[in-house]
Parts: sequence; C-alpha cells; structure tokens
Amino acid sequence: MNTNEIKITQKMVDAAAAAIQSEEACTPAKVKGYQVAKRLGCSAGGKLYEMLADWRKRQAQIAGSSHIYVPPEAENTFQEGLKQSNETLLAIFRRSTDAVAQYYHGLAQSSIAVDRQRAEQAEEENADIIEQLCKTENDLKLEWLRTAKLDEDLKAAQRRNERLMGHLEELRLNGAMAASSKREAEVALQEEEEEEERSLFPLGGEAGDISADRPVDVKISKVDPTDTQLPFQSHTERSPSNGS
Repeated sequence: MNTNEIKITQKMVDAAAAAIQSEEACTPAKVKGYQVAKRLGCSAGGKLYEMLADWRKRQAQIAGSSHIYVPPEAENTFQEGLKQSNETLLAIFRRSTDAVAQYYHGLAQSSIAVDRQRAEQAEEENADIIEQLCKTENDLKLEWLRTAKLDEDLKAAQRRNERLMGHLEELRLNGAMAASSKREAEVALQEEEEEEERSLFPLGGEAGDISADRPVDVKISKVDPTDTQLPFQSHTERSPSNGS
C-alpha cells in the first residue's frame, strides 16, 4: 500500500516516530523513514519523509527550549549522589593512580637496580681489561729491553768473533812463517853438515875409509852459543911414526 491508499497524517507520523524513538532509545535523527513506513503499513514515499523531517525539526526545538521543573529535595538528593559519586570516582582514580605510580616506581627501581648491577659489572670488566692492558704493556717493555740486550750481546759477540778471526788469521800467517823459517833452518843446517863433512874429508873419502890403526887427531875450537853458524874447524894430523 502507499500514501494514496491510506491517508497518512502528520499526527500518525509523529506517533510512529515517537514510538520508534522510545523503543530504540535513540535520538530523533536516528529514526528512519522505512521504520515509520513499516509501522504505519505504508510505502516510504516523499510525503512521509517530509512529515518525518518536520517531526525531527519540532523535536529539536522542544529539546532546545524545554525546561523541566525539579523539586529542591530531588535536586539536593541528586547533588548529594553526584558528590558521593565524584568522591568515589576520585578515590578510585587516586587508588588507580597510586597503583600505577607504585608499579612504575617499582619498575623504575628494578630497572635502576639492573642498570646499576650492569654498570658495576661493566666497571669490573673494564678494570680487568685495564689491568690486563697494563700487564701486557709491562711485558712488552720487558721484551723490548730483553731484545735490546740481546741485540747488544749479539753485536759484542760479532765484534769478539771479528777479533778472534783476525787473531786466528795472524796465527795462521805466523804459523806459515814459522814453518817456512823451520824449513829454511833445516836446509841451512843440512848444508852446514854437508860443508862440515866436506871439510873433514877433503879428499872426497868417506868416513868408512879411515883405518882403525891410523890415529886421528881432532882439534875442536870453542863455539859461541849466540852464533847461529857452526864456526868450528876440525884438523886431522897424522901421528908421528916410530923412529921419526
């Protein structure tokens, strides 16, 4: 059905809209045209929406200008209840804020304790690291000193080795000169012996040719011990025969 079949009046729309507002517990703006049409058993047309808009406008005017008389006793009761409610809410708010404050205070204290513990632990670790660094630095200085001492000892050993090598070379040269002098002395001695032998046997005879029954008279002159030569001279003389 539509509005042509059923005569819809403003009073009918007002009553239907008010009933819907009461049932839905909503504001006039929340009452919809299709709800009013359904309640009235008609179609939601343009005319119905115009009536609903008029009702909404009048309800807004009433809400803006209406004043309800409240007895003083009811107002006092209301104010007392509101005061108690405010005090209750304030107490609840205070307890809540105190609980929150205590929670965050405990959390902060716990965090501070943890941070302090971490700081102390870090400080101990830093102290250990610094101690290790100082020990390492001292060990390094000692190693440098040992290295410098070893370097000086090595240089001194090299110098001693050079001196010993020079002395060894000098000894080798002296040994070679001594060996050469010894050979020369041996050669000179052999020559002197040969010369002495020739002087003893001027005729070219051998020592074995001298007869045992022929006496040999040998004169030996004094030898100067400081003289390296053998300056002695031997003379052989025949012994005078019997009757000469």
